[in-house]
Amino acid sequence: RARDLAPLLALTIVVQCVCAWTLGGRLHPDETHQYLDVAHRLVWGYGTRPHEWYAGMRNLLAPGALAGVLALARAAAAEAELARLRE
Repeated sequence: RARDLAPLLALTIVVQCVCAWTLGGRLHPDETHQYLDVAHRLVWGYGTRPHEWYAGMRNLLAPGALAGVLALARAAAAEAELARLRE
């Protein structure tokens, strides 16, 4: 199971290093948190909603894309769980 995640972990490390090198580091880490929080809320129906979303200062483009990925992951996890229960 850990071996299955190794390529994904390596890819995320490479992406983070490229971003850190080209952008000089993470400029606004709170944005990452807020995008993930809103995406989580869209998929699972609960979570925090930062004040920028109430004020209309952000749009749903990035959280919507992340919500799609989270929804796929949720569906894959549900399928894996069902397969495990059928054994």
